[in-house]
Amino acid sequence: MESNLVIRKKHFWGQAKFEDISFSFPDTNKILKANKFLLALCSPVFEAMFYGESAEKRNPIHIIDTDYTTFKCFLSYIYLEELHVDSLQEVQNLVYVAHKYAIQSMENACELYLIRNLEISKFDDDDFDDILSLADMFCLHELKEFCELYKHHKPNKDLPATWITYKKGDPIPSSMTFVEIDPATNWPLGVGRFKYNSFLIPGKFDIKEKCVFISYAKKSFKCDDDFEILCNGDLDWVESEHGKMVDNAVIGGNQLYREPLLIGKMTIEGETHIGKVHRSHFRAYFSNEDKNEKSVTEKYFVLMDKNFAESEYAYPYDESNKYHSYV
Repeated sequence: MESNLVIRKKHFWGQAKFEDISFSFPDTNKILKANKFLLALCSPVFEAMFYGESAEKRNPIHIIDTDYTTFKCFLSYIYLEELHVDSLQEVQNLVYVAHKYAIQSMENACELYLIRNLEISKFDDDDFDDILSLADMFCLHELKEFCELYKHHKPNKDLPATWITYKKGDPIPSSMTFVEIDPATNWPLGVGRFKYNSFLIPGKFDIKEKCVFISYAKKSFKCDDDFEILCNGDLDWVESEHGKMVDNAVIGGNQLYREPLLIGKMTIEGETHIGKVHRSHFRAYFSNEDKNEKSVTEKYFVLMDKNFAESEYAYPYDESNKYHSYV
């Protein structure tokens, strides 16, 4: 729910009776108008400009380092707390203005927008360097981590999928496989696994948070140290249901009687979940992170590797026990 302050600021936007300062631009005859007190409320730079010992007396104020379109986006964010932009270049320009006028919330919003909208798949080294320079210049640490993750991401599709041990503080392996993109954040997701109650259970590796979430016994569990990450492989998701085996399925771990667990995926309420497929239960189980697990029998996906190589956990388990409860 919006605060009363935000509601009131939105009411001020575009209202001529509240406008007492103007801004002009050398490349156009257009003028932008705003309310001095509202600008000072949101920016210490504007506060000093309008109410400091050397307060600005000119009206309009000439803006020579920012174009009209960018400055209009800048003012609209101050009033509306929303980004209204048409291109990534506009956002990059906006970062400069937000930094100049010390509006941290706007810098954060621009950083988040860039992370969610960069078409990383089309980037070359020069594109990465441009964004990384921007991130360094304005201390956009999350954007820098995001871009460096992709820039150094070099899994080998010609090798079969393998598991690499990760400990807290380690760099993310460059060979790690991105199996999905989180639709909410645009951060890539991986597959991780760790031992719980002597069972080796696969789940979602949240790269941003550097932790793995698994499901077990109707609950969700989290591990942020000493787990394994799935790397390399020519991977793809294949639709399945009722615990059916998928050709070349990646073996994610094992449960009681050394039953192999496959790696499953599905979208629940707009959020991507990665978990285990328990064939003897005829269903897939997914961690809802800090909440209880969810299980489904139909319309989930199983991870397969076109370079399939049997792992130490891929041998048959006791089929006579396949109807027993292993959890």
